[in-house]
Amino acid sequence: MDSKVISISMPLGMLDRVDEAAAASYQTRSNFIRMALVEHFGAESQYELTARSAPHMQNDKKLFNMYDFKQQYEDYKNEVESEGKAI
Repeated sequence: MDSKVISISMPLGMLDRVDEAAAASYQTRSNFIRMALVEHFGAESQYELTARSAPHMQNDKKLFNMYDFKQQYEDYKNEVESEGKAI
């Protein structure tokens, strides 16, 4: 599988938590972050995520990206739908 080195920034406290979780699961930092992305996109593996043509995303990406967690977006969407409004 082809790969590319990227650079990301994150708060030091978050990086500490990533490093602790990676170490606890016997993974490198890179693999831990890769697997978090695999999970975020709902794939079973890195291969499945890269083999699919495009990850399944919510219809309104801008709205979805306002939330830190998928469940917050789902709660908002359900609340709006229960009120009979369109998103």
